Amino acid sequence: MTLKISSAEKKPLGIIEISSTNEVSFLPGMDSSLTSLVTSSLGKGLTRFVDIDLAEEKRRVIVEQAVKKTDPNFPIALKEYLARAGYEVQEIYPEIEGEIKSLLANFPEDEDRQKILQRLPDMSHLEQTFLLEELRAFEEQEKGNA
Repeated sequence: MTLKISSAEKKPLGIIEISSTNEVSFLPGMDSSLTSLVTSSLGKGLTRFVDIDLAEEKRRVIVEQAVKKTDPNFPIALKEYLARAGYEVQEIYPEIEGEIKSLLANFPEDEDRQKILQRLPDMSHLEQTFLLEELRAFEEQEKGNA
């Protein structure tokens, strides 16, 4: 998982990558205070809120649970922790962005292409996925017409 972190004022602070083994790495240019916060939080341990259904009592409760670095929910817990700390946290998908850029390279340089490339980093996962599928479909159609 890759997280793009911004301040509440939308000032970019950096990007954190969480590997499949839950190792956290900071991409170059990371804000030093954010790096310190994340590093110290990882040392203390993260928590996340979990909704528990108590069927026998016919109620639900929300509890705060510790999340270990080996827990499969660790990346989500880190994302939620940063959001609770007041940061804007957005999951980004470099592999999807890369494929979109690769497919767009086959298009002529025009204003629409430039607008897409400018908006790409701020698009949601849903928007990026939709755009990627549309570009793939267009490419397949072009191959069929050739």
